[in-house]
Amino acid sequence: MAMETGLLRALSFYSVQVDMGKEEKSSFHERIMAGAPFTAEERVEILEYCWTDVANTILVLEPMLRFINPAQALARGDFMRAVAVYEYEGVPTDKVLHDRLQANWTTITANLAQTWKLNRNTASIASTRKAQTTLVRRGRCRLVERGVLAISGQNPLQGSIGWRTRNAQ
Repeated sequence: MAMETGLLRALSFYSVQVDMGKEEKSSFHERIMAGAPFTAEERVEILEYCWTDVANTILVLEPMLRFINPAQALARGDFMRAVAVYEYEGVPTDKVLHDRLQANWTTITANLAQTWKLNRNTASIASTRKAQTTLVRRGRCRLVERGVLAISGQNPLQGSIGWRTRNAQ
């Protein structure tokens, strides 16, 4: 069973009394999600509903601050905003390089597997610091900056490829 989340749950957890119940909040949410047109009366009620949520959030914030790291919460908010933009707009991509990689992916993976005697099913060649160190030590690539490898030599792209690994610090 999933734990109930949301403003009403937080208010209940911190023993903050409110006048709005779950059913009333749910009916407002459903009406808002149904979209326009709204009557003049509905607009006033929706505005009051939204203001009640803001006021209740302020009431629950003070007791929550004892248990959360505000800087971390704000950073998470910034991150979530960036994720929302990427979900809406799409992730920016170098189209020319992407197309070249996609067209030659089988050859690239085969050459990498052969060169480093790795199984094609290996999840990520350079996802760990140990693998990076091994590749650099064997002269297969060079470290451009911490966590960024440049692979050059014989590959279908005839150039250098740099990528940032997930574990870069």
